[in-house]
Amino acid sequence: MEKFQCILFDLDGTLTESGPGIIHSMGYALKQMGIQETERLKEFIGPPLNMTLSRLYHMNEEEIKQTIRLYRQWFDEHEIFNFEVYPGILEILMECEHRGIVCAVASSKPEYYVRRMLEHAGIDSYFRLICGTAMSDETTKGNRDNKQEVIRTVLTTFRGQQTIDDKTSVVMVGDKKNDVDGAAVNQIPCIGVGYGYGSKEELGQAQYYVKTTQELYALLFNQQA
Repeated sequence: MEKFQCILFDLDGTLTESGPGIIHSMGYALKQMGIQETERLKEFIGPPLNMTLSRLYHMNEEEIKQTIRLYRQWFDEHEIFNFEVYPGILEILMECEHRGIVCAVASSKPEYYVRRMLEHAGIDSYFRLICGTAMSDETTKGNRDNKQEVIRTVLTTFRGQQTIDDKTSVVMVGDKKNDVDGAAVNQIPCIGVGYGYGSKEELGQAQYYVKTTQELYALLFNQQA
């Protein structure tokens, strides 16, 4: 039997090297808000934008809303397809399909963008379920506004479809602390990937850690790296 029967993948920094588009878009949005930022733009890759804006700049709710509107406008018009699928990811997805392992995407990015990016890359068909955050205002608390809620939605949907019997054979794969924390809240293990945008330190609580997609392949399919 396979070690994992169901694999949840993060998008940015796990499936796709999508940092440039996010960085350019947030740089533009912050500039329009009167903030010249060059050093900390990578911190916007992964976690919900509203949380990072609040943490870094102590913006109020209206400022966060305006910044996110500017970001999305630029991202949608200029940067959404400014990404590459990491080398080795397609081989992992093909092997999952061959072995009958169920794959899903669990991303903090709005689902609208996740679907467009996966379709553009031609890998959307490998996923039984594609789940992101709601496209509504990210400052509004509610269902699917963070990674733990996205993961919970995937697990609930799969249980309802009888895709999984329990969570013992499910794993989350991600590159940031919110992936590790979201998995922990939902009582599933996490594989931290060192080739993404997170540091090894922030992935320290993950049950597994790999440096490359080759090591990820070996771990998922019980092979030597």
